[in-house]
Amino acid sequence: MEKKQYSNTVFFVSGVFSVLVSFFASFAMYYHYVEFVKKSYQDILIRTANMIEAQCPELKNPQRLRTLLGDDSDEYWEIQETFDHLQESMGVSYIYVLERYNGVWRFLLSSLYDRGTPTSVILTPHTGYSTDKGLNRAWDEKIQTYHEAKDQWGEFMTISRPVIHDGKTVCIIGVDFDLDYVRNLNRPGFVALIIVLAASIVLSMLIASQLRRTVLNLEEMVIERTKVLQEKTRELEEQARELGEQTRLAQSASASKSTFLASMSHEIRTPMNAIIGMSELMSIENMNVTQRQYLSDIKKTSHSLLQIINEILDVSKIE
Repeated sequence: MEKKQYSNTVFFVSGVFSVLVSFFASFAMYYHYVEFVKKSYQDILIRTANMIEAQCPELKNPQRLRTLLGDDSDEYWEIQETFDHLQESMGVSYIYVLERYNGVWRFLLSSLYDRGTPTSVILTPHTGYSTDKGLNRAWDEKIQTYHEAKDQWGEFMTISRPVIHDGKTVCIIGVDFDLDYVRNLNRPGFVALIIVLAASIVLSMLIASQLRRTVLNLEEMVIERTKVLQEKTRELEEQARELGEQTRLAQSASASKSTFLASMSHEIRTPMNAIIGMSELMSIENMNVTQRQYLSDIKKTSHSLLQIINEILDVSKIE
């Protein structure tokens, strides 16, 4: 009973351990998958920023962009359409151009604005960007930066690429991608993987449980058969002891019989020899015919009896 309880405990603990290991392994696979997708989209963001800078040389002159925007120029909105086209073709979430003006950030272009958007909305200072370390570092150090951030619209990753003109940073090209989209991209597959792993673990546990029950049943059968064999062995040993005792008694009886026969034969043969000797002596004497006939019968009978006694002695010696 204690062995069975111990086996059940070990089986339960191993099952729980397998479930936990499978869950953490699935989570690790999902995490590495998300990181791989993020790296892929990071490359897409970099290529998008490169294409914007190559296709929009007007970005090197933010003053001209502001003038075009104030005039509601078709040229400005053609650049805006380029942004919209790149956003759709590259699959990014948001493209924009920022400039730092008097210590605060404001938009010059954005893929979210349509024609008719008031200039005051676009050029309104956005103080929330003043503390953005990625933007400020890209502007000050004139290097492309990558960082992840979170605001009221969600969590995103962004590339900030400085546009350099005459050795100065004139604006920042920003390209964003929604991290929630990346995490939700393969969530159904992750859930399906968890379900498949859980099902395989449960099936393995059921098979293992059935095998364990089979092994326990076989062990019980072996124990029962062993008990039966031990009982049979004890019975055979008891019978062997009884047969040995009976054999010893039989041998003792046979030895007693042989001793008795030998003793009795000697006791009988001695008188028979005396009778035969006396018969021989009497045959010397003068007797009539009848007496001699009687004496002859006595001698024959004595010799026959002596022969029988000798044979009995021979048999007792053989035994």
